[in-house]
Amino acid sequence: MSQKIAAFVMTCSLLGAGEQLGGPRQLASVPVQIGLFWSWHGMTKVDAHVRMWFNDCSMNVAAGTRRQQAQFRREQLIDAALAVFAEHGVENTTMRELSQRAGVAQGLAYHYFRSKEDLLRAALERQYFQPELRRITSPDRDRPAADVLSEVANGFAAMLQEHRNLLQVMLQQAPSNPAVAARIERARAEGERLLSDYLASRVKAGELRPHDTQAAARLLLYAVVMAHVTAQEGEDFLARSVDIILHGIHG
Repeated sequence: MSQKIAAFVMTCSLLGAGEQLGGPRQLASVPVQIGLFWSWHGMTKVDAHVRMWFNDCSMNVAAGTRRQQAQFRREQLIDAALAVFAEHGVENTTMRELSQRAGVAQGLAYHYFRSKEDLLRAALERQYFQPELRRITSPDRDRPAADVLSEVANGFAAMLQEHRNLLQVMLQQAPSNPAVAARIERARAEGERLLSDYLASRVKAGELRPHDTQAAARLLLYAVVMAHVTAQEGEDFLARSVDIILHGIHG
């Protein structure tokens, strides 16, 4: 019985360690480690139920490892594609270049993605930032505009910087790719509407004078985008932009 318990505990420990380490290579080595443990301790007659359980676990680990490896390769190719697309443009990039940047064989790249257009679609799906923009432009309507607009500007700027490769590729593709243009338009329209609704709530609360809240929201979001595109980002610029929107330029 003690041998059975020891095998069970060691097997669980090794499987748990492999999962915590998280990498495909670590998980793949777990069954080997368990087998060596049994051999070193002369556990050649481990209870049949324990061996059956271990075999089932080994099969699950192997299947999980294959899934992790596939997901890792897909992510690797998507990251490489975004970097190369941003540098050279989609039209000027080949699958060979993408494979080389990702450090994988070209045939393996085609196993995951049939074309660079497929890669572009996968990148858009994985890194599309509309949910994040929705969160940024949906502030608490009870908070003062002076605080909120600064947070919106800085949060939006940070989001654009985080997704700079994706943004560059989308801006390159929008004039010739209706699907990409539609994504940009959806994100713009929703962000503008949500921020406009917030400004309207502050007008109703008496903090802001009546004004075209949609235009004000557009001015702020466009200022952040242009600052990003022209590499003029910085808290000072964004703070001045917010101040102008809040107080205007009339003497």
